[in-house]
Amino acid sequence: MLKYKGLVVYDPNNKNFKKELESRYPEYELVSKEQSGETKYIKTCKIKYLNKKTGKEIPFELAERPTKVTNDKNENLAIPDAVSALTYFVEDGRVYFVLANQFRFPIGRREISLFAGLVDKEDFKKGIAVEKGLLNSVKRELGEESGATIKKVMPISGVMAKSAGFSNETEKIYLAEIDLGEGKTNLEKDEDIFSIIVPAEYIGEFLEEFQNDISIVLQCAFTSALALPKCKAFINESSQSESESE
Repeated sequence: MLKYKGLVVYDPNNKNFKKELESRYPEYELVSKEQSGETKYIKTCKIKYLNKKTGKEIPFELAERPTKVTNDKNENLAIPDAVSALTYFVEDGRVYFVLANQFRFPIGRREISLFAGLVDKEDFKKGIAVEKGLLNSVKRELGEESGATIKKVMPISGVMAKSAGFSNETEKIYLAEIDLGEGKTNLEKDEDIFSIIVPAEYIGEFLEEFQNDISIVLQCAFTSALALPKCKAFINESSQSESESE
């Protein structure tokens, strides 16, 4: 394992890199977990972890989703709490992103974000495969919040912790080409969501102008160095398909 000034340097040619890196970590063991409160969408807990290297117990508080879904193998890490989608459509060879503008009560203001929602156990009926169930969640949430239907879709992230210092909530991001149709939404009674259309060539200026209103997940979807090449290739296919059909 290569080192630079005492720090570990990633080497893709070292097939044992992950195992060697993990051997340097202190090992932690969950000692106790006590629920301190619960509502329909949030459960608060007090936990203690034992650092086996130092022998010290570390207390912590966290919020988690009581709506977590697991599959038949109980692979709770494989199924995120929520899914979100970076959506776009192509018209006359021009790419347009469609974003959600929503009032968020915890922060007391509007936020520009991806269309998103919690994963529902109903999306996983009859032992359905994880990815198929998640796609069901994406289609349902997009239909409800934007009125759009999906033409093609692909994942552009893994299962990500959104605020690991506070909550164990996780989310997975998708890229989806959509058909806006009539844009007829099916929002819940207190939901306040409007769609914003941003031409792809102006997305940089848009993110700069509204930088204080952009959600962290939206920022991640646009700026991820790993996702960007895949996004471009995926979207270019849409543009080429439309040109060939004309």
